[in-house]
Amino acid sequence: MSVPAEVQLNMPPTDPADTEMTVEEGPRMRKLREVFEAALNTCLNGCSYAKMAQAFPRLARDNPDALRSAREQLVAFIRESIREEFEDINMDKNVVAKLNELDRIIALAQQRQKAEYERGQGRGSKRTDNSSAPAECMHFRVSPAQAIRAYSVYAKRRELSKLHTELAEIQSANHALQSRLTQSRAEVSTLQNTIQSSADKLLPPRGIVDVIEINTAVGGSEMEWT
Repeated sequence: MSVPAEVQLNMPPTDPADTEMTVEEGPRMRKLREVFEAALNTCLNGCSYAKMAQAFPRLARDNPDALRSAREQLVAFIRESIREEFEDINMDKNVVAKLNELDRIIALAQQRQKAEYERGQGRGSKRTDNSSAPAECMHFRVSPAQAIRAYSVYAKRRELSKLHTELAEIQSANHALQSRLTQSRAEVSTLQNTIQSSADKLLPPRGIVDVIEINTAVGGSEMEWT
């Protein structure tokens, strides 16, 4: 018994590899690959020979060619491993088909929007946003570098907020330490005054000490004369 064509179109493929070969990547998937490659290159460019030489100064001095070769092999291995992981994720999550479907939905929406605009122009009406053409999707005009920076902004904002919180905590701790230091200085000053006052009470007045010193000196002189 033959299977209707409509059912055949909705049936799942028997071989994922064949499906991957036959499915053509749409603009969003191609843009995703561009962003992925740009991000990968940016990441691996951080592993430069200069930084490797700083990490292994003795090897860089004794055998720089070996260090340079090891660095190239390491970068190539990491690049290939990340690309394989990227492809595995795309296959497991069926990213190509989902992005193609998103492209199709947006294209249909743009066609309807354009048709509505043209019908409105035919009736002599104007768009509410006062623009002269239907809105276009801007994702094709965004470069991979711009996409990476746009994603980095949120991460940097979160990091900046975290740093502001840590700075506020440090400033609060500094204020507490400053208050404790001021209190300790006041206590030390009070203790010094108390010690000085107690010492003044224990020692005789200065006048009596002078008289005792004079009498001692006079008595000593009289003893010499005699």
